[in-house]
Amino acid sequence: EPLQTAMQVYNALRVLGIFYQEDPSSPFTRVQGTVEAVDSVTLPRLTLKRKYGDCDDLTALFCSLLETRNVETGIITVPGHIYAAFNTKAPASAIREFSPDKGMVLLQDDSVWIPVERTMLDGNSTFLEAWTRGSELWKANEKTRAFYRTRAAQEVYGPVVLEEKDLGLQYGNEDRIAAAFKQDRDRLGDVV
Repeated sequence: EPLQTAMQVYNALRVLGIFYQEDPSSPFTRVQGTVEAVDSVTLPRLTLKRKYGDCDDLTALFCSLLETRNVETGIITVPGHIYAAFNTKAPASAIREFSPDKGMVLLQDDSVWIPVERTMLDGNSTFLEAWTRGSELWKANEKTRAFYRTRAAQEVYGPVVLEEKDLGLQYGNEDRIAAAFKQDRDRLGDVV
């Protein structure tokens, strides 16, 4: 169920036209290594409204949407980048149910987690491609990566409440989102 939910959320964001754009006020590539530089994370509802974000904005949006559906999420950091992962709730012994390649998933506390590279939201990249890229980043950065559970962070940093102006917003076309999800589900079925 968490895998299907994540695929649906990914495809909903893709159909909505949410895309990656480097932060115009302080692009990471320009401020990387600068101690004084502070990157800000846009609230997920604002990322939805403006339809773009950098890697931290898109990660926060994806994790937020999954958490509202009771799918546990995590944040992966590698040098110069941040992206999302989610808990399938499957035990490590079920790893082959997700991919014949064990390197495609992460094991955290005997649970199978799937990494998803959110910056691939370009209208063309499939969920499986974003998953594959997330796995590649995880493997390539074995010595420098870090993993943080969203729920643990929320114990330290409380949620930002919705304001009245945020209520009643409608997003997307259900038929297009369902069609995109079905395509990804079929592609995944061909791989597993």
